[in-house]
Amino acid sequence: MLITALKDPTIDDTYVKLSFHIDSPIIRFDPIDDKKRGEKFVVTATTNLGIKDEIFIEIFSSITISNTQNKSFAVFKGVVVVIKGDAGLNKVTFNIDTAIFDLGEYIIKASAMNIDVHASTSFKIISN
Repeated sequence: MLITALKDPTIDDTYVKLSFHIDSPIIRFDPIDDKKRGEKFVVTATTNLGIKDEIFIEIFSSITISNTQNKSFAVFKGVVVVIKGDAGLNKVTFNIDTAIFDLGEYIIKASAMNIDVHASTSFKIISN
């Protein structure tokens, strides 16, 4: 009704019709190949979160702490900041030095600090 009224030649108001699209928040890790113990590498992900948004990163060993409990322990925790990316998506990057890691599988979990979005991926540390 408002648009019809604004189109009336007796109304001197002007308007601009705009449209927009709201996406669900995402974080998508790029694939990670197996890494040798002691290797340094960069983990990368894409996201539609805003530049300077913060993401909490945790890296867990998939090895259980005891035979009676199925718990994992974090070998790394930290906060990274979203940076400008390409093609409408921004980037998340952080460095990993596997010198402190034992052989085995590790899980990386990412959780945005101010919005409900989570992602995870895994990689393996193999012998040299």
